[in-house]
Amino acid sequence: MKKQVKIALVIVFVVIVGILVFVNRNNSVNSAENSIAIVVNGESENFEFSESNSDFAAFDAVMTKKNGESFDKNYGGIQLKNIFSQTGIEISENTRISVVCSDNYSVSLTAEEVLKDGNVWLVNQENGQPLSEDSGNFMLVITMDEFSTRWAKDIAQITVDEK
Repeated sequence: MKKQVKIALVIVFVVIVGILVFVNRNNSVNSAENSIAIVVNGESENFEFSESNSDFAAFDAVMTKKNGESFDKNYGGIQLKNIFSQTGIEISENTRISVVCSDNYSVSLTAEEVLKDGNVWLVNQENGQPLSEDSGNFMLVITMDEFSTRWAKDIAQITVDEK
């Protein structure tokens, strides 16, 4: 009888540990999914991206391909200038800004276009839904980019340097 009780306790213990590992794994994944690395002059910090952020907004944008085909979409995200403001990052005309994707593709931005209201967005929603798996956790949307050629998917980090 004692042996059966010990076996039952070991099984219960293993199940509880398994549940705790699973829950904590999901929490760390969600945390990584909701943060973006910002590297300023070589120093890295994470910005916690949240729909509850006061600067999070839904907006409409038209994605236009070079062949003239266009798609009206609604996105949810935060303007890059507001992310910089919240993290205390000051940008000027001498600031170089690069948005780097997980495949090392990068998009260079000027301070002028980042500071232009409603232009440069980091989004995590498309048409009211989380981004598709092929778009990654974050996508760069530049509303005033004529052919959407610098829009980028699966953003891994934002780099800010002075020239």
